[in-house]
Amino acid sequence: MQRKSSAVLLLYGGAGREHEISCRSAANVLLALNKAGINALPVGIGKDGIFRLHPDVSAAIREAGAGALVVHRDGGAVFPGRLCETGCLLSEGGAIPIRCALPILHGDRGEDGEIQGLLSAAGIPYIGCDTRAGALCADKSAVKAIASHLGIPTARWVVPDEKDPERARLAAEKELFYPLFCKPLFLGSSVGASSAPDRESFAASYAGAAQYGRVLVEEAVDVACELEVAYIGLSGGICTSPGAVVCDGCYSYDEKYGEGSRAAVLTDPLAEGRISESAAALCRRYAERLVSAAGLRDLSRIDFFLDRRGRVLFNEINTLPGLTEISLYPRLAASAGYPPEILFPRLIALAEERGGERP
Repeated sequence: MQRKSSAVLLLYGGAGREHEISCRSAANVLLALNKAGINALPVGIGKDGIFRLHPDVSAAIREAGAGALVVHRDGGAVFPGRLCETGCLLSEGGAIPIRCALPILHGDRGEDGEIQGLLSAAGIPYIGCDTRAGALCADKSAVKAIASHLGIPTARWVVPDEKDPERARLAAEKELFYPLFCKPLFLGSSVGASSAPDRESFAASYAGAAQYGRVLVEEAVDVACELEVAYIGLSGGICTSPGAVVCDGCYSYDEKYGEGSRAAVLTDPLAEGRISESAAALCRRYAERLVSAAGLRDLSRIDFFLDRRGRVLFNEINTLPGLTEISLYPRLAASAGYPPEILFPRLIALAEERGGERP
């Protein structure tokens, strides 16, 4: 049983490639918790993998107001652990009991099951998908295979078992037709993703993705817009009507988070005449089936393409969607009646009810 003095742990940063975005998302969540009267304990994970307790919670809130938390090197080192039945943070000053954790960590070393396994082993309840669902959805090929099994259309793809770009090209050309798209198999936020319109450009595109590990190659979609459904694991589970991202070309990392982004992010593309009622309904129906099949919980984002022929194609699942001040997920959740200051306290209560888990 957690003691009444237990804290809510806010994890941010991370040793993965989306460290900066995790800091921005966590800043937004910290402000929402503060607004809801919940005192969070911010712990930043540096790019060096060290867990550091923020030296000043008031300063952390001021940083959040500026748009991002910072992993302070003068913060005391801590680590999730277990003493008897109590999940806690272990530090030089003793154990800090933790009632619930919010792992606001995107991409590799964050939403891919690694941190969830650590929290489970420590007996600390946490919001978000569990270890298995996180690992499953981090593998773009595996989750596309599930979608295909459910009869949900997706772009044709292969994962070449080749490190050499030329041999990978030959393997891809046996199954797919140009134009192609290469992306890291296990990363999000379009990190390392680029198009290969012809065989001459394939080597550079493949090498750009391969620097991050295995590569998924898929037939490029003639995208009219990207459609994103927010899943909220409350009230029996809610899949919102899709929001839309309209972008000329690839919705890249810079387009998502850069200052000069040209992408139009629409909370209600149906009302604005960007998509049809049938396309919106299809996205929700597909999302509901994927939520069940992938074992999603609490919060996730299910992404689709709407091509210029009007077809809806599944793209990927994000088990910890962007939560920054410009991200679409918080806007969609707010439109469904769950702004961050309501959503996160409810999710914390749900996680505490579940209790600590074994990995």
